[in-house]
Amino acid sequence: MNRSLGLGIAALLIAGSALWWWGSRSTPAAEQPPDEPKAERFEPEAAPVPEASAAARPAAEAPSAQAPAPDDPAAQPAPADAEPVPEAPDKPMGPVARLKHAFEVDPVDPEAIAAERELRALFGGPVVPVEMLERVRCRKRACKLDLIWLPDEPFAFHGLGVQVSTMLNEDIAVEPGKTDAKGVLHYDLYMARKGYKPEDFDPVPEAPVPAARKP
Repeated sequence: MNRSLGLGIAALLIAGSALWWWGSRSTPAAEQPPDEPKAERFEPEAAPVPEASAAARPAAEAPSAQAPAPDDPAAQPAPADAEPVPEAPDKPMGPVARLKHAFEVDPVDPEAIAAERELRALFGGPVVPVEMLERVRCRKRACKLDLIWLPDEPFAFHGLGVQVSTMLNEDIAVEPGKTDAKGVLHYDLYMARKGYKPEDFDPVPEAPVPAARKP
């Protein structure tokens, strides 16, 4: 009887193994475990480049804290070719003796009034104030202008000289006068009339030498 039981158990094991084998072969394709997906290639993102700090920037890009404002007149450097402020004339300039002598000895000619009017027209503009002129007189070969020095208009003297020499005659001379009680400096300007040259003037006579006294 034991032998029959053992044979029966072996037959059951054999039949179960056969059924398992057959079932595994007949499993539908849908029940097959899916293929394992392929691993994708991982591309690491590039790290952002940090912006350069203010200390690492070039000096040309770094803001200057000491740069003066362009519209600040006090911070602007003075021009190297700035014209110096002129001073009042304190000594004779030009051929004073020759022109002064001609003015003193010449008569008044018919065109003297027109010459005086032309000289007065030089005053009253932005360069030469009218307050600078006291009196103007002309003779045959020379004219005399009685002028005053304006401390608030130091460039007026130079401007008048430029206009006279370029528009009328460049043969001019200045003789400083005295300062009056009000502190106003007076001086005389002599000039040759238009069209006259230095050779048109007589030599200035020399002052006579006083004779020595006899003992």
